[in-house]
Amino acid sequence: MSSAPATTLSGLTLEVVAFRAGAWRCAVEARLVRASRPLPPDNNVPELAERLGLAGAGTAARQLLLIKHPEADRPFAVTAPVQLQAIPVEHIHPLPPLLAATTAIPGLRALILDAEGIALLVDVPE
Repeated sequence: MSSAPATTLSGLTLEVVAFRAGAWRCAVEARLVRASRPLPPDNNVPELAERLGLAGAGTAARQLLLIKHPEADRPFAVTAPVQLQAIPVEHIHPLPPLLAATTAIPGLRALILDAEGIALLVDVPE
């Protein structure tokens, strides 16, 4: 009797743009982000933390994330630093169905558990 070779995801990564939203470490798939730049002082850009239902941003340095959207790219303010990161897929944990169905965080897709702690992998809600 032969056994099929074990499938492994070791070495695979997901490119994300990491930032802070309120007190939380968050990340969005990099393919969904058009650009990042300093937030102008006189801005009227919506806070991504508020869109996700997370606590406010406080007084930390701010960045603008331009999220791709079919109709028009959408700007959101996030807390710096904003970094491009390659997350090993074994650090990404999809939400269990019950948690996914009842979470109060719109767009929450998975948790990232790494040496820095927990981060939220999110889609930007409409």
